[in-house]
Amino acid sequence: MNRSATSMLVLIITTTAVAGPTISPPPGPVTESGRFGAGSKIPQLPFTITASGSYYLADNLTGVVGQDGITIDADDVTIDFGGFALVGVPGSVQGISVAGAHINIDIRNGTVRDWGQHGIMLDGGTNAIVESVRMSGNGQSGIFADDTTVIRGCVSVSNGNDGIVGRTIVVVDCNVDSNVADGIEVGVASVVVNCVATNNGARGVASAVRSTIVGCSSSKNFDGISVFPDCTISSCTVSENTNAGITVQDRCTVRDCTSVNNGAGGIGVHGGGGARIDGNNVAGNLRGIDVINTGNLIIRNSASGNGTDYSILAGNDVGPIGTAATSTSPWANIAF
Repeated sequence: MNRSATSMLVLIITTTAVAGPTISPPPGPVTESGRFGAGSKIPQLPFTITASGSYYLADNLTGVVGQDGITIDADDVTIDFGGFALVGVPGSVQGISVAGAHINIDIRNGTVRDWGQHGIMLDGGTNAIVESVRMSGNGQSGIFADDTTVIRGCVSVSNGNDGIVGRTIVVVDCNVDSNVADGIEVGVASVVVNCVATNNGARGVASAVRSTIVGCSSSKNFDGISVFPDCTISSCTVSENTNAGITVQDRCTVRDCTSVNNGAGGIGVHGGGGARIDGNNVAGNLRGIDVINTGNLIIRNSASGNGTDYSILAGNDVGPIGTAATSTSPWANIAF
């Protein structure tokens, strides 16, 4: 190929690469795009959502006296804060509320603070997800959640009632601190996993019947963990609570937990029978394991430095209490 032909070929290739293809916009109106995808911007408060879809904040928004911030009146709604905040004022009502019964609500990535009542009130809003939201300084609870809600990776501090409260819900990887009442309070058949509750005025974690609490830390509350019948508590650490560490009722299971330096019982069984207290460590409490009713099973626990290591009413099935060096039973409770 001669020099002239080569130069022409380079020119053609260069021109094509610079020009590129022609792109036409899609038909229909252009929608605004938030940080995490297309959607509709919430420009100011109060704001009511009446259509399904994705909504986002582009700035911090301030509430109005006597009004909720955002009212959800539709199914299938996502609100992405994009790191921004809904800020209440004295006399405001709720940061986010649901008008009537709606399903499939998703709230994420921001802050809800200083509202006169609940920060997020999802009464009537089921199949919801609340993720990576910080709630603080609200007059009542940080969040009230309805059935089938998942609350994940949230922080709720210094609210006037509970930090997180809900009916049949799942709470995962949350932190609740310095709330006036309970840190986390859940209803029937709920699950609480890997949460931290500190400095709350009542119970760090509390549940109704048939719930499961796993891998939680509860310290410096009034009570650490308190549940109604038929619950399971496992692999939790409770410490330095003013009153009791862990308190359970009929047919509950407490296993592989550590309860130390609480003002009353490390683990207490208060209610009917059928509870199983298995493989826990209690130390430095007024009473280590405190069972005030009959018909329960207490095995393989260890206790040290409590006012009374084992305070167990007659009529329970209790592994022999002794030292590890002298015990021959695999079900023995150790005092050391």
